[in-house]
Amino acid sequence: MTKLDMLKSLVEKTTDKAELDKLNTEILAEIRAEEKAKLEKELADKAADAERAAAIAKSEEAKPKHSGIEVGLPDIYKGRRFKVNMDGLKAVGHTFKDDKKAEIVTKTWLDRLAEKAVVGQSTTGNVGGYAIAPEYPSIYFEYASEYSRALQICDNIAMNSNVMYVPTENSRVSVAQTSEGTDATVTSAVFAQTTLTAVRFDAFGGITNELLQDQNYPVVPILIRQFTEAIGQKVDSAVFNGTGSPMSSVFSSAAGYSVVLGSGSSTFAAVGFSSFFDVVAKIPTARLRNAKWVCNRTPLWTYIYQIKDAASRPVFITNIDRGAVDAPEGKILGMPVIQLETGPSTTAVSTAITVLGDFSGVKIGHRLDSIDLFMDPYSIAKSNQTQFYLFTRWGFAFALPNQFCRLVTAAS
Repeated sequence: MTKLDMLKSLVEKTTDKAELDKLNTEILAEIRAEEKAKLEKELADKAADAERAAAIAKSEEAKPKHSGIEVGLPDIYKGRRFKVNMDGLKAVGHTFKDDKKAEIVTKTWLDRLAEKAVVGQSTTGNVGGYAIAPEYPSIYFEYASEYSRALQICDNIAMNSNVMYVPTENSRVSVAQTSEGTDATVTSAVFAQTTLTAVRFDAFGGITNELLQDQNYPVVPILIRQFTEAIGQKVDSAVFNGTGSPMSSVFSSAAGYSVVLGSGSSTFAAVGFSSFFDVVAKIPTARLRNAKWVCNRTPLWTYIYQIKDAASRPVFITNIDRGAVDAPEGKILGMPVIQLETGPSTTAVSTAITVLGDFSGVKIGHRLDSIDLFMDPYSIAKSNQTQFYLFTRWGFAFALPNQFCRLVTAAS
């Protein structure tokens, strides 16, 4: 019990006026003392908070800071032409049009060139690679997407572990009609489980030491393009050329449906107009909304472009002026055509010329929180070159094969 509580208790028990006046005087004094102590504590807390804030600010000032794009940024950074390299990087892809992203990556690479140090460190097991600055991997993923058809159209998932289990929609919720006064019918979606297991992708390239030493030539854009384009193309190869590791291609028999040409129609040249209708008919209606055709550029232009119906109308509608096959510029039966550098390019028996599907059924996991990048000045030193290596990890799963149908030549 506090002193104030005790005084209030005595007031309740006292009837003498003089004693009551004395107790009330003491109560008022105690209230003033408590208010004063409370105010003094608040002032002391504020002073302590201000002192901590000042200490934190001083500590932050002592830390090395990410410079950002600033007026008057020195052109020479660690002995190299910073702006020349950054401007060159901004020209290699849409991602680096953003000054902040271009500056982050340029600075990181110039740091590596100056220090000849390792960025990140490969590990084994489920722990994952050593994480570098969080903005660095995300920029690389964005840039890799510019050079990968698969990353543009498939379902991309950020993996938070070496092995990740992903729910996939096997069938959708159904709606039932019920009569007044009756119970609702229980309906539910059916989900399957897909496993993504990260595998390592490697990219490497060499560059002459003379070029590395040339401060006036932008080296960073060359290195970035070599590595990131290679990673993007490797992702495409897994999705469109894979033979089981890390995944089976959408052009393989792993696809849920196939339309196979009749006996004797064993080359791409035998594909006819009606076969494309047969392919469309295999895909569930709900999946046609987001369905796309994929085809290697060689059979697309050599064979499919030539196919016409009985009224000489082409199956492949494209904008001749632009010669494009992206989005609305190229369509087959109203659905977009994605031109590939990967996928089957040469006619053969039992070979898919094209695939139609909703590519949300292909899951691509990226462990891009662990990018390993290092320099090797020794392996090709006799040629006066320096080797650069880039390691990233990806997971793949053909999760919903029944969203895909391929058009396949006959076995003989």
